[in-house]
Amino acid sequence: MPNRWTAVAITAFWGVMMAWLLERDVLPQLKPHGRVDFRTVVAAEQSPEPVQWAILQGEDRVGTAVTEWVKHPDGSAEFRSGLEFKELPFGTTLAAPVPNTALRWQSHFYISPAGDLNHFEILLFWGEPKPTMTVRGKLDGEIMKIVFRSGAFVHEEQFYYEPRSLMMTSLAPIDKLPNLSVGKVWEHRVTNPIMAQTQTVRCEVIGERVINWRGDPVPTLVVQQTYGQMRAHCWVAYDGTVLRQEVPLGWNPLVLEHE
Repeated sequence: MPNRWTAVAITAFWGVMMAWLLERDVLPQLKPHGRVDFRTVVAAEQSPEPVQWAILQGEDRVGTAVTEWVKHPDGSAEFRSGLEFKELPFGTTLAAPVPNTALRWQSHFYISPAGDLNHFEILLFWGEPKPTMTVRGKLDGEIMKIVFRSGAFVHEEQFYYEPRSLMMTSLAPIDKLPNLSVGKVWEHRVTNPIMAQTQTVRCEVIGERVINWRGDPVPTLVVQQTYGQMRAHCWVAYDGTVLRQEVPLGWNPLVLEHE
């Protein structure tokens, strides 16, 4: 039997650890302003089939996309996405010119059983059978290390990765944002391979709106996403299904429509 002071110390340590775990793992899910993270997204009920998306610019359909969640027996998960454009609809907005030809985009995000993004890979194909640009990220302790590579061009970034926080690509739609309510606020990172940069995006559920989807009126929650000085929006059904989202591209954003 430990003496009284040892028992007090053990009890105090146990209390501190339980309070820390409660603050880290439980309270964020109960707070209306808590973030949306990979653990909540992976736990949400996903479509049994890959989700198809239409990519629109104005009235024109300029591409297609597909997303898919794969859950593994050990509790880990993989988020896959693929996009295809006949030609780049945004080449004139880039700092450096790129070939105005067909673009294919593939990404794979690997989430650990704890809900952390362990590593990811993004491949861009500009009219060539081999990738024109690759982006690879790997979690090293608490640091996410990212390498952008295209020919002789290499750019590296690294930043503190908050446990379980979302990370996406600028053109890969996510099909679930569960547990939303008006007023909820969170941040996540977005990687843009074409611009070779990663930025923090602030998200806020700013209200509700009925939209026309598949020919029917559907009530949604509107998520406003702030990228520096730019803003985009995402329309999410009450069950967490993302129905429509914008990708900010100057005055004429792309719209990804869940088909």
